[in-house]
Amino acid sequence: MECFFIFSNVLIKTKYLVSLLTDFYKSSDRYIKTALFGVVSVCSIILALVFSGVKIAYSVNYNGREIAVVTEKAVFGDAVKIVEQKVSAEDVGSVIKTPDFALTLSASKPCNSVNLAQNIIDNTEDIVSGVKATVGNETRIFKTEDKTDVVEDYLSKYSVGAISCKSSFLGDVSFENGYYLLSDVENRIPLDSFLSSAKVLTVANIKTVKEIPYDTVMLRTNELVIGQKKVKTEGANGTKQIITKVRFLNGKKIKSETVSKEVLTSPMKRVVLVGTAENKKIAKKTIAARKSGFTFPIDGSYRLGDCFGAARNHKGYDILTSRGTPIHAVKDGTVIRSSWYGGYGYCVDIKHSNGLVTRYGHASVLCAKVGQKVQKGDIIAKVGSTGDSSGNHVHFEVIVGGRRVDPAPYLNIN
Repeated sequence: MECFFIFSNVLIKTKYLVSLLTDFYKSSDRYIKTALFGVVSVCSIILALVFSGVKIAYSVNYNGREIAVVTEKAVFGDAVKIVEQKVSAEDVGSVIKTPDFALTLSASKPCNSVNLAQNIIDNTEDIVSGVKATVGNETRIFKTEDKTDVVEDYLSKYSVGAISCKSSFLGDVSFENGYYLLSDVENRIPLDSFLSSAKVLTVANIKTVKEIPYDTVMLRTNELVIGQKKVKTEGANGTKQIITKVRFLNGKKIKSETVSKEVLTSPMKRVVLVGTAENKKIAKKTIAARKSGFTFPIDGSYRLGDCFGAARNHKGYDILTSRGTPIHAVKDGTVIRSSWYGGYGYCVDIKHSNGLVTRYGHASVLCAKVGQKVQKGDIIAKVGSTGDSSGNHVHFEVIVGGRRVDPAPYLNIN
C-alpha cells in the first residue's frame, strides 16, 4: 500500500513537471526549444536506465575471456589477495594475468571478490586443483584427476574375501586437497607409485565353515556272531562356523585371533554292532528272545565273562561289573528264592510264566523277598562276589522245566 502511494505521488509530480515544461516549450523560441528537447532526451534515457535496473559497470576480460562484471576495478585486487590465500604456493602473483576492463551496462548482480577469485583460479592455466601427498618425510603434489579413486584403488588391492575388510595407511601418510601451481606438480611418477613406500594395515573378519568329525560307537550284541559287524546308524559330520580376525601388513598375515565359534549342525554318531554270539544258532535265539520282551539285568558298563557251556560246563553267563551295581529283573514274575545258595552265594530266583525261571547269583546285597511280585526292571539285588566267585559279577541263568538252558537267546548281550 505504501508503494502505491509513493508511485501515485511520483505520477502526480511528473504530470505537473510535464505541464510546466509544455507551457515553457510553447512560449520559448526555436533555440531554446532545441536545447530543452536535448535535456529531456538525456533525462529520459537516464530515468529509463534507473527504472530498468541497468547499471554502469566494468567487464573483466582475463586471459582472453570475460570472467566477471564488477562495479569497480578494485574488486579485482581484492580477488587476487583471496587467490593468494587459496593457492598453496609462494609466488602466486607471477602467474596471474593482468586483466582488461571495459565500461559496460549491466542489469545483473555484479560479481563479488570471492566469486571473482574462483573465476581467476578456473581461468589460470598455471593454477591447478591437486592433492599434496605425504609419505614419511617425503611430500609431493599431484593433480586431482591423478588422485581420483587412486587412493581407494590402491588400498583395495589389499582387500581379502571376508565378511568385513578395511585397509588403511600406517605411519605418516596424509593427503591435502587444494590449489597448487602447475610447476609444483609431480609429473615424473604417478600417485600410486609414490604410495608404494607406504605401509598398509588390513583388518579382516574372515568366515570359515569346517566339518566336525563324527564319533564311532561300537555296541556288542549277541544277535551277531563273533567277528561279524553291522552298521546300525550311519554317521554324519557336523559343521561349525568360525569367525577369525586377521591382520595383514602390506598383504602379509601378521596376526590372527578367533572371534567366535558357532555349531551349525551337530555331528551324528556312527553306531556299529559287533557280534558276541559263538554261533549262528545263539544269534538266532537272541533275536527271538529280544522279541519276547526280556531286558538286560544291569545298567551301565560291563564285560562278558564265561558264557554258557564254557570251561567246567558253565551253565550261565557271567556279567562282570562294579560291586554294588543294581541287578534288575529281566521280566515280570514272582521271587521264589532270595537267600544264600551254596556256591551261588547270595542268590535270587524269579519264576516267570510258562515255567521259566531266571537266576541271579553272587550278589552282595539281596533287595527282594520270597513271594514278592516284581516287574521287569525292578531292583532285586546288588552285584557282589559271594559264594564260589573270584570277582564282582552277576551269574545269570535261565531255567526251563527245571533244566538250565543257554540264556543267550533271551538277552541281547552287548
